[in-house]
Formats: sequence, C-alpha cells, structure tokens
Amino acid sequence: MASGEWSDPVHLGPEVNSPSRELAPSLSPDGLSLYFNSDRPVTTNGPFDIWVSRPECLECPWGPARNLGSPVNGPEADDIDGTASLSPDGHLLFWSSNREGSVGGSLDIWMARRADPNDDFAWGEPVHLGPLVNTEGHESNPSHVAAAPGGPAHLYFARNGEVWVATIAHDGTVLGTPVHVSELAGASSPSVRRDGLEMILWAGSEFGGLGLADVWVSTRHTPLAPWGDPVNLGAPVNTAGGELESSISFDGMTLLFSGTEARGGSLGRQDIWISTRRR
Repeated sequence: MASGEWSDPVHLGPEVNSPSRELAPSLSPDGLSLYFNSDRPVTTNGPFDIWVSRPECLECPWGPARNLGSPVNGPEADDIDGTASLSPDGHLLFWSSNREGSVGGSLDIWMARRADPNDDFAWGEPVHLGPLVNTEGHESNPSHVAAAPGGPAHLYFARNGEVWVATIAHDGTVLGTPVHVSELAGASSPSVRRDGLEMILWAGSEFGGLGLADVWVSTRHTPLAPWGDPVNLGAPVNTAGGELESSISFDGMTLLFSGTEARGGSLGRQDIWISTRRR
C-alpha cells in the first residue's frame, strides 16, 4: 500500500470530537456506526466511556455522538471502557475494560452480543473473555477476523503493547491459547481488514517514522501466511505530530485514527480523523 493512496485526512468535526480526548475510532461493518472512546466530561459512567455516532446515510454528516451507556460502559467512577470493535456480522462487540471481574484490575477484553445488528443500544450483558486472553497485563484493541474458507475465526488484540491473536468460535468463545505475532514486535493496536490480508497499527517514535506516533500497515498474501514488515503510511496520514489508535474499515477503503493537536484544526488533545482511498 503506497503512502499516496490515502486521501488528505478530514477532521470529523464537533459532532464527533470535543475539547476532551477522542481515541480508538472503529466503524461498524455497514459503515453507519462510529464507535470510539472519550473522556469528555459529559459522561454517565467512568473516566473513559465508549460513544457512538451515526449518520442518516452513508453520504450524510455524522450525527451527534451519544454515550453507549450501560451495560457496555462500566458502572463505577473509575471504570475505563474503550477500543471497541464489532464482529463482521455486527452481532458481537469486543472492547477493553477494567471493570469488576477484570484480572488484577487491569484492562481486559470483554464481549457483548445483540440480536439486531442495527441497534447500537441493544447490547447484552458483558462477558469476560477469560484467562486464555486476559492476564494481569494490559489487553486492549480487539479486532475480529471472520473465518476464511476451511479455517477458524481469529481475534487480534494488543497485550502490553504487542500484537497477539487467538482462535475463536462464531459466538466469540476463545478456543485456544493466543499466539504472539512476533513479526510485528514494536507495533500495537491491531485493526485487521475483513479478508485478513491487511493490518493497520500504530507505533511510537522509537519505531521510527515522521512524528511522536505514526500509523503503519502490514500485509500478507494469504490469511494463514506470516505478516510482512510494517510500512509507514507516510504523508498525508502521518505528520510530525502524533497519529495513533488507528483502524481500517471492513472493506479496507476507510482509515480512521486519533490525531494530536499538533495536526492543527483539532478541538482537543486528541481528535478523530478520517481518510479514504480509491478502489
């Protein structure tokens, strides 16, 4: 993926962004729901909550962001919820939380189900993904990849700043011990395209790049092949500031990320930006 493929990023404006921090944007499979986490003061739950914005149509402006509320966002004042991501069929939501039931009070991966994939406020009770995925370390940024023909589904996630992957069943049950994706050491927060052939990540300046943090991409030729060396997306996505907590849409045509105020035009410390590429 050449750096020139991505369009100039567009700031999503005050309907989505605020003077607070907006991080970890992620689109629903149909592109009509934008999930992200924010520590804006108008919250009903914890210091970071998951919010959602919806447009009236794919070509319409994003609607005012709404707090996702219970039961997805934890009930306690110090509960942190974020890095939400949906399954390809829209029935499962995976996210990170330190709510009661998390191992050692750290961020763990949780999951909820809904019957109607178009109702953003119909999520069932959260389910902890258990000890195969969750540890006393920091687990976040889940990304569900549907099963390839003849193969299982996978859940990619970050553990202590490294990429891991677990085999999961259709209902989200973890089927085996996660594997460290060692070829991507140094990059974190994986977001994988629907076909499992492209992964968007971000890494700090110690990984190289243009600024304090940059967005990178790794690709492979088949869903079972090792991942290739990460390639910096370059300009216009990355700047001398910081671009982080990125994700790619299920069809691979849309890139979202959190940009720091150094980009210019931001409302707060981190805001959400969007870029697209030609087919």
